[in-house]
Amino acid sequence: MSASLRLNGAKVRRVRTRLTLTLEEFASLAGLGISTIQRAERGDAIQRAGAESIADVLELQLEELLAPITPDADEPLVGRDAEWSLIADALEQARSGKPATILLSGVAGIGKTCLLDKLTERVRTQRGLVLHGEGAQFRANRFAFEAFIDALRPHANRL
Repeated sequence: MSASLRLNGAKVRRVRTRLTLTLEEFASLAGLGISTIQRAERGDAIQRAGAESIADVLELQLEELLAPITPDADEPLVGRDAEWSLIADALEQARSGKPATILLSGVAGIGKTCLLDKLTERVRTQRGLVLHGEGAQFRANRFAFEAFIDALRPHANRL
């Protein structure tokens, strides 16, 4: 039996879209089903052989696509009480049916990804949806609202 792996779904999606491949084209090139590609782009676990096929099509090493190890759900966020309180308020607002948006920004290494991983884990355990997009102000060939486009792209067929 082949081991399962979690890929960095946002990175898989970002590279696929930069290569201008549709889900169908990407699945065909990788020899995988569309549902497997969708699971990979959500960051869900897929079989190692499928992950290797995805890496081959994207011309990346498998290690470059592996999802970061997320913190344990019970592991505390040190020094993030104020931020987590704001996030908890936004989650409660969303649960009550009012849209909520959380913007994480800051210098590299400050803990944005760790906070986002904790948020995503909590929302997914409550059967919620996290839209995640990335943007960088100093990268070439970037455009306005790219983070929003990146977040909405995988869900466009449902809108």
